[in-house]
Amino acid sequence: MDQIKTQNSRHYHSTEGAEALINQHTQLTYVFFERSADLLAILDFKGNLLQFNPAWEQKLGFSRTEFEKNNFLHFVAREDQKRSKNLLNKIRQGQFRDNFENRLYTIETKQIWVEWNFFVDREKKLILLQGKETTEEKNNEAQLKFQLAFGELISGISNKLLMSNIDKTDESIMESLKMVGDFLKVDRVFFHKVVDDCFTVKRLYGWRSSQDGGSIIGDQFCLQNFPYAYEQLHSTGVFYVPSADMLDERYVEEKKYFSKNNIKSYLSTLVNIQNKFQGFFYIATHQLERKWSQDSVALIQILGQVFSNAVHRKEVIDVLRARTRELEKSNKELEQFAYVASHDLKEPLRMISSYVQLLDKKFETTLDTEAKEFISYAVDGVKRMHNLINDLLEYSKVGKQGNAHIETDINNVLDIVKLNLGKLINENNVSIKNKKLPNVVADPSQMVQLFQNLIDNAIKFRKGKAPKIEIGYKETATHFNFHVRDNGIGIDPAYRNKIFVIFQRLNNRNIYIGNGIGLSICKRIVENHSGSIWFKSKFGKGSTFYFSIKKV
Repeated sequence: MDQIKTQNSRHYHSTEGAEALINQHTQLTYVFFERSADLLAILDFKGNLLQFNPAWEQKLGFSRTEFEKNNFLHFVAREDQKRSKNLLNKIRQGQFRDNFENRLYTIETKQIWVEWNFFVDREKKLILLQGKETTEEKNNEAQLKFQLAFGELISGISNKLLMSNIDKTDESIMESLKMVGDFLKVDRVFFHKVVDDCFTVKRLYGWRSSQDGGSIIGDQFCLQNFPYAYEQLHSTGVFYVPSADMLDERYVEEKKYFSKNNIKSYLSTLVNIQNKFQGFFYIATHQLERKWSQDSVALIQILGQVFSNAVHRKEVIDVLRARTRELEKSNKELEQFAYVASHDLKEPLRMISSYVQLLDKKFETTLDTEAKEFISYAVDGVKRMHNLINDLLEYSKVGKQGNAHIETDINNVLDIVKLNLGKLINENNVSIKNKKLPNVVADPSQMVQLFQNLIDNAIKFRKGKAPKIEIGYKETATHFNFHVRDNGIGIDPAYRNKIFVIFQRLNNRNIYIGNGIGLSICKRIVENHSGSIWFKSKFGKGSTFYFSIKKV
């Protein structure tokens, strides 16, 4: 009996301990349920919230009564309603066992992201939900995706605008505006430029979505007619309106403009070039309200500058092209004038020369020595004027188109030059050395003139000893670089900037004949062949002239 009593006593104490453990477990479960930061709930198979913890009230802001009288789907964001309903159906039928995500809306109409895991009690037809808020993670993920896409968009547009053919700038800008509109999901993307000092702006470029059925009144207006928008733009660089309906009574003109142009939501930014206001860039919707994020503002500010730079680049190049055309026209007119003028001047010069010489012959016996000297000066002046005119004619001819550029053997060119200067070479015991020279695509006659002028100068400006001339070249990927080296008098460094200027004489006329045009002609010939000419020299120790001829 004592043994039975002892066993019964043990059983009693064991049962009592189990009940205590159960009670303790129940209390712990209750505490966990009540204090958990996660959303905990028990749903029936219809989705009604049978039981839920305080986290629902804390996170969503609705009262307990609201949760009790509404279905779980009632609190799911509109965008996720259909998908969430389908998932609950699959969960009830045992066709879905993974975690899932959706958005719940708060009493302030904001949205939070929640990741759910669940357990299904099919016998009792209950679904136990545990939801962990992932709003911060989702926002960070969305932010990262936006920034990556942001960078790709800016890079793509920058490359399109800056690397494309300048003649296709308008086309590239329009394509880029569409890229911005599609990326930001807006109805309009416009670029306006300032056209006067009163801040009148004109729409240069504009894109509209296919859904944009709104009207656009006028493409030019004065910013100062919109005082509050103008002030905000100038103080912050940005003017944005989530909804035109939110504008207060101060924005009278702005509201009129938005109404006429059927604008609902609006974001604009100033664009500057070299710290000067050039215009503004804006995006807009015509139906939906938009709460413009800081990322959207930053994107518009950067893109506004990118578009402004592209427009400015096009305008600068257009101006340069216009000026180039004017210069080309002016140069042609000057060349024609020089040719005609110098040609027409020859006749009166011949007349002056003839009459002066007739005077000399007719009055030879009556003129004294001083008078004859004066006549000699006049004749010499006429001759020099005649030579100047011939040189000017020669210079103007080089500026013209010239002959066709054909394959030209520079060795043959040099043979012709040696033949032309044969007498001068022999009289001065000139030594000309050259290695095998290349073929170039050039005007053969101008190549002869180029080498002849350089060799003639090398012979003319000698130091009294026999001239030694060396001719060679080096080849690069794009050019043939020739050189003509001599042992002459050299060039004073002080004349470095004058050497290729027309009619610039660096030496005494009585010692070295010429009018200072030979190197000017050389420069023109080289430039006609897309090359350049330069020199190196040590005064008293000779000079080396270099010039490049572009490969074709």
